Amino acid sequence: MEYLVIALQAFKSGQRKHKNMTLQVEALSDQDIEDIAVYLAAQTNNPGAE
Repeated sequence: MEYLVIALQAFKSGQRKHKNMTLQVEALSDQDIEDIAVYLAAQTNNPGAE
């Protein structure tokens, strides 16, 4: 989870460069980034799900 927060913050600050990711995160608050990371960390791998 921590990696995702660091990565998204780096895209937002311009430290990491990727046009599409920068556009996606530029409007996110720090809380939004934390919430996204928590949500994604809670997901499980379910290969049979559609």
